[in-house]
Amino acid sequence: VLGGQATALPKASTSAVEMIRHLKVARDTAVKGRTQAMLTVKAIIVTAPAGLREQLDGITGTMALIRRLAALQPGKLTSTASAKASLRAIARRWLALDAEIKAHDRHLEKLTQECAPAMLEAHGIAAGTAAEMLLLVGDNPDRIRSEAAFAKLCGACPIPASSGKTNRHRLSTAAVTGRPTRPCTAWSSSARGATSRPSTTSGVGRLKERGRWKSSGASNASWHERYSATCVANRNRP
Repeated sequence: VLGGQATALPKASTSAVEMIRHLKVARDTAVKGRTQAMLTVKAIIVTAPAGLREQLDGITGTMALIRRLAALQPGKLTSTASAKASLRAIARRWLALDAEIKAHDRHLEKLTQECAPAMLEAHGIAAGTAAEMLLLVGDNPDRIRSEAAFAKLCGACPIPASSGKTNRHRLSTAAVTGRPTRPCTAWSSSARGATSRPSTTSGVGRLKERGRWKSSGASNASWHERYSATCVANRNRP
């Protein structure tokens, strides 16, 4: 980009898609916090005093359990009261995060409906999925000039992943994950037939290093001829 060789236009951040990105970041962090709060609640219940644990075992449903915990009255601090105080604090945190997530969902539904109403009409596409796809495109979708370029951004672009003897492809997820795609290092059949792999030590030299080369003249000569013929046959094998 700095050298002036890049011709692709970057994403613009001046319209509704940038607003969706801001809300999506806030929602994702709230979802992580709510999940962590629920895991902490379950861990504390497992190690809570027997009396408190038996009272909570009969409650079914996540929302019913959270509301029950949020309404606890710890009283004077004891072993049971401290568990009640921690469970009540975490349950109220879970409720606050849940309300925040629902507020973000309402805003995202409104913005995605304004940006891509036809996308939301498709089967299986909700506001979260539409928001992710809009973030890939950006505020200036005209910069993507072909379907192949859009597939590359979505990580659904197949790239060659075969050695030449077979035709095999895999998905390139570098645009989505941000990690570079590992290059294919397999040799093609034509390359194997034309040139051999570089080697710093010959087969005889490797045998000498391992102590398997005998010093008798006639037997070594005949053995060397057979070894050379085997190497040539293996190299020319398709």
